[in-house]
Amino acid sequence: MKKTNIFYAWIFAVALIFLSGGNSVHAGEAKPPEKNLEVGKALYQKNCAQCHGDQGDGKGVSEPFVFPKPRDFRPGVFKIRSTPAGQLPLDEDLFRTITFGMPGSSMPAWPQLSDGDRWQLVHYIKTFSSRFASEAPPQRVPTTPPVPSSKESIEKGREFFDGLECWKCHGQEGRGDGPSAPELKDEWGSPIRPANLTKNWTFRGGGSAQDIYMRVLTGIGGTPMPSYADVFEKGEEENFWHLANYVRSLSPENRPEVQVLNSKLTEGELPVEPEDPRWNASPSYYFPLTGQITMEPRLFTPSIDSVFIKSLHNGREIAFLVLWDDRTQDPAPSATASASTEGQGNPTPPSQGGSQKLSDAIAIQFPVTVEGFARPYFIMGDSERPVNLWTWKAEWQGPKESSASGPFKETFQNEESQGLQGKGLYRHGQWKAVFKRPLTTPDKDHDIQFEIGKFIPIAFSAWDGSNGDTEMKKSISAWYYLFLEAPQPITRYVYPAATLLLVVIAEVWFLRWSHRSRGGA
Repeated sequence: MKKTNIFYAWIFAVALIFLSGGNSVHAGEAKPPEKNLEVGKALYQKNCAQCHGDQGDGKGVSEPFVFPKPRDFRPGVFKIRSTPAGQLPLDEDLFRTITFGMPGSSMPAWPQLSDGDRWQLVHYIKTFSSRFASEAPPQRVPTTPPVPSSKESIEKGREFFDGLECWKCHGQEGRGDGPSAPELKDEWGSPIRPANLTKNWTFRGGGSAQDIYMRVLTGIGGTPMPSYADVFEKGEEENFWHLANYVRSLSPENRPEVQVLNSKLTEGELPVEPEDPRWNASPSYYFPLTGQITMEPRLFTPSIDSVFIKSLHNGREIAFLVLWDDRTQDPAPSATASASTEGQGNPTPPSQGGSQKLSDAIAIQFPVTVEGFARPYFIMGDSERPVNLWTWKAEWQGPKESSASGPFKETFQNEESQGLQGKGLYRHGQWKAVFKRPLTTPDKDHDIQFEIGKFIPIAFSAWDGSNGDTEMKKSISAWYYLFLEAPQPITRYVYPAATLLLVVIAEVWFLRWSHRSRGGA
């Protein structure tokens, strides 16, 4: 019974993350209400204790199922502050964290609470640490005016990123795959991951250049991320902004939005190499992933949160390029015969599952038969609507096809029926895997038959070996849609040209008629 209650408490916490809507609210500017600790305690017990515990020790019933671990409030060490390293946060800092949450973690935003209720939570949370009563009020860290982002500023920031050895944790391209990353732990000894700097929407304290600037000055309390406030001499403070501008430049201008995956029509042979320049003809499409928690073994702490997909077809074949970030390469390069390795790759340390030699992997899922808007069960189909799975593993020589009629009911096709081609490449914290197959095959009972100009359901699964992912313990997506671009009919070009020709003829006739009319007059 206790295990069931813990599971549903975790479900409650996850639901809050999705319902909170991220940073869609603004911290209120109204004057904080008079302190009422009884109100604050009631709000805390209802909304916060599931993770942070009744005593504020971070040992709530959901604690075993979240990553990173909930903060222990008793030492008075908080991640997000606008105060110097080692100092307590301002009340406004705590209010902001409650308001906006901590993206990329299990701490949701709380837009459903009024400003007054959030202030009462601030007052109550402060009672867990004696530091708030015994220490002098904290002071805001001194700041300098922003330096606008520019090519020159970003280049300077890159120099500081290298010189300060930020890459040792965050990686050469910022994906959190630096050589120190696998062994990092927080102040309480729990494993912790460095931020993936290419996804600023997951930054704990916000993803703007101003937010990054503040994290550089203050550090992130209780984590290996230190303050760099003392690294530059007086008069060189603008260098903090150059570093912030560089880090901000590693992410796209806006967070990607989910769209229909359009497989672009092209001519000639389709690429099978992950870095073939022909992939540039296709846009990159973003699809979010979450941990599979419907059945055992469940994944409560997924490390892969999204995939990016490109797709091309030539009317005969279709190809997909799947990209996903992974801080470690599993199995390690010496054990991997199927994938190329360029740049830095972290082998899995034994403490995180390396002794099991679990493999990184990706899978694309299609219904075997497309029937209107009906779709199979999103986790490996069902007995009435089976699915066709294309799976690539780092330890394989290439991708393989299988069919499934439900979880744990997967059958790999025999060698003669395997029509997939593909390769994988790991470079600087990112996998790239290519899948290529004819649009149609003789095996209509097990293979998806692609139709041009038709919406086809598509879903994805991903495994991170270093995270202990295996079999049903994986990151998954919902069903989305794939659309194969159709050839443009010749009438699209003929009709406009014919219309233009008729207009020109009409104008010439009108001019001649006008000239004759004037001459006759």
